[in-house]
Amino acid sequence: MLRDGKVKTLSGKIGLFTMMMVVVILLVVPIYRNSNGLRITNLGDLDKSIYYEQLKEDVYEGQDSELRKLIVSISSLSAKEQNDLKNLVRKTGNAFSNFMLQSAVKDVRISNGKLNFRIPTFSEFYSISNRENYSEEVESLRKTFDNFILDSNARCREIERSMNKLFKISRRYYELSNEKMRKDFKEYMVKSFGRSKITKFMVDEMNTLFDQLEDEPVRAITIRPYRTYHGIRAILILMMLFSTVVILRDDILRRILSIFPILLSLMWIIRIKSPLIFVEWKVPYLSCKIHDGIIYPVPILVMAISIFIFLCGKIFEKGVEG
Repeated sequence: MLRDGKVKTLSGKIGLFTMMMVVVILLVVPIYRNSNGLRITNLGDLDKSIYYEQLKEDVYEGQDSELRKLIVSISSLSAKEQNDLKNLVRKTGNAFSNFMLQSAVKDVRISNGKLNFRIPTFSEFYSISNRENYSEEVESLRKTFDNFILDSNARCREIERSMNKLFKISRRYYELSNEKMRKDFKEYMVKSFGRSKITKFMVDEMNTLFDQLEDEPVRAITIRPYRTYHGIRAILILMMLFSTVVILRDDILRRILSIFPILLSLMWIIRIKSPLIFVEWKVPYLSCKIHDGIIYPVPILVMAISIFIFLCGKIFEKGVEG
């Protein structure tokens, strides 16, 4: 067992770093990139699958879906903005009513769609002796405007952030969907924002986004090793192997465990064009046929590091103080 966990040789440092980097690579570097076999249009009639309704529920229809939460957020913030603006107009109107009651305004006329205030030649309201009173009226009106502007700026920034996030998720979903899925998604989003006049502006925004995306080809899904049947097993076995090498330092166990990732990576390479993709917990793996966009160095790296540990694992063991 480790005494103080210190790495005392250069070979040990390199070995530990290499093992950690392999795991990081398997978590970050994709195994399939822009492959035609991973386009929705080539995965069969997904919209006719028993999982399609669940997909819609998870992505945008369900109350807990991120898109649904963004729709609610934009709607509630927009309603709050409108209500506060109405209150501002109402308070402004009340202020001018007070001005009229105090003879600051003689009367109000509408001319060419504009309000014309007839100001009296003289009124006690404008007298310096009344300064305390009119200053209080003006200060109250100023605070009303300042508070509205402060709240409105913060609220509109939040609306903009929610809109940008909603556009990003919508774009991603739309780009990965087939024609039927796009149609259902578009109808739902337009209907959700079209229910209220307050959020009617979002209907135009969404239609503009959909028009931009309409002619774009369906994008392929990028898959990382941990989303594949062989990839996740390779990660788990390598982590177990690394623990054996660094912590237990059992030579026999190391050699035995090294065989598993070697065989696994070999099977991975053989079946790399027919992967099993992990979709969701308790959902069967998705079987695909892929002929392009395959990153072969990933399983080859797993095999290479496993063979190296099988043959030269003692280097790592000697690199750890016993």
